[in-house]
Amino acid sequence: MSENQHIVLASIPRSYAQVFFSNYSFLGWLLLGISFIDWVAGTCGLIAVISANVIAWLLGYSTERINQGMYGFNALLVGLGTGLGFQPGWELFSITIFAAVFTLFITLALEGILYKYALPYLSLPFIFGMWMVMLASRDFQSLGLSERGIYTANELFTLGGKPLVDLYFNISHFNWPPVIRTYLLSLGAIFFQTNLFAGILITVGLLLFSRIAFTLSVVGFSIAWGFYQLTGANIQELTYTYIGFNYILTAIAIGGIFLVPSLKSFLWTAILLPVVVMLTLSLGKVFLSFGLSVYSLPFNILVITFVYVLKLRLEPEKGPVEVTLQENSPEGNLYHYIGTKQRFADPYYLPVALPFFGEWTVSQGHSGEYTHKDEWKHAWDFVITDKDDKQYRGEGDWVTDYYCFGKAVAAPGDGTVAELADGIPDNKIGDVNTHQNWGNTIVIKHSDYLYSKLSHLKEGSIKVKKGEFVKQGQIIGEAGNSGRSPYPHLHMQFQVLPNVGAPTISYPFGQYILNSDNKAELKSFAIPKKDERISSIRKTKLLEEAMHFVPGEHLQFRIIKNDIPVFRKLPKKATWVVDTTSRNESRLISETEQATAWIYNDGQVHYFSHFRGKNKSLLYLFFCGLFKVQSGFYADLEINDSIPPNLVFPKIWMFFHDFAAPFYRFLHADYTLKYSSIDNPTMPGHIVLTSIINKKIFNRQLSQLVFTTEIGPAGITKLTIEENDKKLIALCEELS
Repeated sequence: MSENQHIVLASIPRSYAQVFFSNYSFLGWLLLGISFIDWVAGTCGLIAVISANVIAWLLGYSTERINQGMYGFNALLVGLGTGLGFQPGWELFSITIFAAVFTLFITLALEGILYKYALPYLSLPFIFGMWMVMLASRDFQSLGLSERGIYTANELFTLGGKPLVDLYFNISHFNWPPVIRTYLLSLGAIFFQTNLFAGILITVGLLLFSRIAFTLSVVGFSIAWGFYQLTGANIQELTYTYIGFNYILTAIAIGGIFLVPSLKSFLWTAILLPVVVMLTLSLGKVFLSFGLSVYSLPFNILVITFVYVLKLRLEPEKGPVEVTLQENSPEGNLYHYIGTKQRFADPYYLPVALPFFGEWTVSQGHSGEYTHKDEWKHAWDFVITDKDDKQYRGEGDWVTDYYCFGKAVAAPGDGTVAELADGIPDNKIGDVNTHQNWGNTIVIKHSDYLYSKLSHLKEGSIKVKKGEFVKQGQIIGEAGNSGRSPYPHLHMQFQVLPNVGAPTISYPFGQYILNSDNKAELKSFAIPKKDERISSIRKTKLLEEAMHFVPGEHLQFRIIKNDIPVFRKLPKKATWVVDTTSRNESRLISETEQATAWIYNDGQVHYFSHFRGKNKSLLYLFFCGLFKVQSGFYADLEINDSIPPNLVFPKIWMFFHDFAAPFYRFLHADYTLKYSSIDNPTMPGHIVLTSIINKKIFNRQLSQLVFTTEIGPAGITKLTIEENDKKLIALCEELS
């Protein structure tokens, strides 16, 4: 099968699954099968999907988005609606193709329009395409209205014989509570099915796909049902028009797709569902005069408006949390957010480094005793101290007595020099220059709303010019004693404006080492405090190069011992390739193991950010064992992290855990990395790292995996995994 044929084939089930915001192929195949309960509707839906995806491919659109079903699901819905409404024939199938192409064009146009606002187009293209077909069909004399719903039993007998017919009638005649019956009919109506049998099958598929989505669908529909009861609105309309799917889709979208699932997302779902009810009732009256259904218009209006409103917030970290990387399931969005939040503090932060080399001490922190007040309270003063906590040698009468005076100052991050002040003399000890408060200063622009300012620099030491681009770690000046500075120190702050006297903002440093009591601790996205002794990560070249994966690089491992039962079936050899995605993400891919591990390296710390594929693979073990590694060897340093539970625990365990996960998580996988040994600290040739993963339930330990990674001049040379005195050993081999 050619690559193009594979893309079109893969896009078929995912186009069906995308109706529920998913790319889960199993769900797609199930929904495709359900659509064939009415064989004409199913056929037209399939024709529409293939037509839209093939045309998108012929036009040269993103094969990744085609493969994910993003260009097919709206055409699918139009095909299902068209097929359900009319009698089969070449006329119907031809109209389905043309309607699918038109819907694709609307999809592409809306994608282009809404992309600039980072908004989804949802099922708006389907609504426009379906309205076009419904209005135009009034003049199509050769199209006959469908009467197949009258003979549902005959159609089911054709599909599955008498057992299927009996099952259908047993389900239909069961005494369902009205709310459950209407929920099932509304769920089936998403795929233009008007029977309980389809609703039950879709419910099962939704439950297997996502426990959170299933819970949200029930909660959302129940809230809408209750609002009908509360207001006295005609609840029978839900049963006859099946428009209740608006409430189901809104709940899933708000509660788990565009917001990270949590108590807050569920509360916002509860707040917004009554609004969708009012939109549905009011718009229904408007479009009834045109003989049109509102279809999913209320859902689209509410969700797109709400997502847009969220993007206008000045403080996006407050309130409900938006999904920044779409994982195509509520669970995926939740677990990815948990991992990102724990490891990177906040997805909105850029990693910035300390502006110096070696160990310095915070002499004044945020809200300081002397100068860091009011609008300028979020700032630091840094000095160098000796073992006796003194800042100077001798009596400290001269600026040159101070350890930090004349020491190199580095750019904390990539950026452009926005402002610069130089030529201000250094003060004598104890004297201050209140007229030129900040002294010699450099302001660097890192992004549109992030600037760093470094002040009190040594006169004549500034090595950059205004407008010059600087790299993180580049020497830009020296610490001095200019401006309002009674003794040499380095003042630093972050701000949102470029001017020298701008107010400060609270913003963390990305990675640094906290030194205390002969123990080193890695701090990630943290704010140094007064009297803390901190330093930038002192990189070890051997370790740094081993954790630097170059696109196009191949790694091959050979297993020489494996007696761990759960990994017994691993192949003897595994070959991985490093590549980058269209979003410039690095990843390790193992085609033979059907596994992919995403890599993130901020220049100081290596992370494996997420994993997809088979957990029983050597790449998975590599991912777990080197989940987080900082690039400097510190014998007393211990790295602590946690791996998202969905990457560690069996699916059956996660099935039950997912129901509670938005509110409480009882499964944990704690990760610890220790720097075990180094043969020569100055010019190392062999480094050993030991990492441990402890699996816990309600903080009670279940099992432990121990990983030993050996590193030599050629990179990673040996992996050893231990569990309950059983070992797996793999050696890295050079590829010819």
